[in-house]
Amino acid sequence: MKRSPWLVAVLFLLVGCKSGGTVATGSPSSGGTPSSSPALSPGSAGAITKADFVARANEICKAGNARQSAIPSPDNTVAQQLAYLDQVIAATAETLRQIRALPQPPGDRATLQQMYAKGDAALSVARQESAALKEGKTSVAGALDTQLATATNEVNSAFSAYGLIFCGSA
Repeated sequence: MKRSPWLVAVLFLLVGCKSGGTVATGSPSSGGTPSSSPALSPGSAGAITKADFVARANEICKAGNARQSAIPSPDNTVAQQLAYLDQVIAATAETLRQIRALPQPPGDRATLQQMYAKGDAALSVARQESAALKEGKTSVAGALDTQLATATNEVNSAFSAYGLIFCGSA
């Protein structure tokens, strides 16, 4: 079976980061926060500088990029492509969760919440597309893919503008 172009586009768009084109799936390889950063309360405002936040978030993305690269590429069957897509969605959601859990720089809470909302919106569209594909509704999935492309571009732009170059660049 030939791989559907819109499904491939979803995979590349959803995982739109620099290192290998993937979104991070976890924290640094040590299993926690980078050792150079102090232990801070997750999600607390004012407990971290923007530079520290960006460094920590980019480390989460770099480590996740390596893990996501280990996900086997799907064959040309819809079942394998869906399994891969669902793994990418789960990995992306986990990355967003981990970044969201970082302490927040003072004055940036609203900006970060807008970034997270854009990420959540893109994930919602990706999940809808996955569901449509599972139900065999390829025309619905194709329309959702167009929405996902737009949503992903918005996420990537917001993350890149904030300095998260390993999470926000296609």
